Amino acid sequence: MLLILKILLILLKNTMTLITITECDNQPNRAKVTVNRQGLYEVTLSNPFNEDEQTRLDWYFEEYLKQPYIKSVQAEEAARSLVTYGTKLFEQLFSHRLLYGHYMSARQQHGLKGFQIEIIGSAEFQRLYWEALYDPELQQFIAHHAPFSRSAPHALAVNLTPRPSPTLNLLLVILPNGIWNSTSTPKQNGTINGCWQCG
Repeated sequence: MLLILKILLILLKNTMTLITITECDNQPNRAKVTVNRQGLYEVTLSNPFNEDEQTRLDWYFEEYLKQPYIKSVQAEEAARSLVTYGTKLFEQLFSHRLLYGHYMSARQQHGLKGFQIEIIGSAEFQRLYWEALYDPELQQFIAHHAPFSRSAPHALAVNLTPRPSPTLNLLLVILPNGIWNSTSTPKQNGTINGCWQCG
């Protein structure tokens, strides 16, 4: 069983393309981009929107979603503007020809589900709505298919040392056909839950 899990992890790593976008030395308008921690492409970034458009988008994400029953016309305009924002950000990010080539190659091999996007930078750099990245050719938001993660440039590393234990507890959940019905309990939908203690 452990061998199968290791093989699955290796296969998963080989099918995922990690794009890391790192702010250049507290310069929110410059970024270093790597693909699978290889290559180093510098790109220039700016907020895709002017101040008024950015204010409307900020309002949409920070205020409207708290009270979605007010100002629906402005909310619809803000939501529609995400495609423009995401396209402009995409074009800036992949303005380097070789970087765009890596993106296209990985997209052709694995589709958008084959990406993982990692954003590392200051609060100002994080202010960009990275999850709005929009592939104009596919006409899709990348975040609908790929996980995004954000972190500070110097996040604290915590050294966790596991306590020695004479047993290994393993929880295995097997779902029929990979489907989980959230309205039923595992017993009702036929899943098999097991917990083994290996010693």
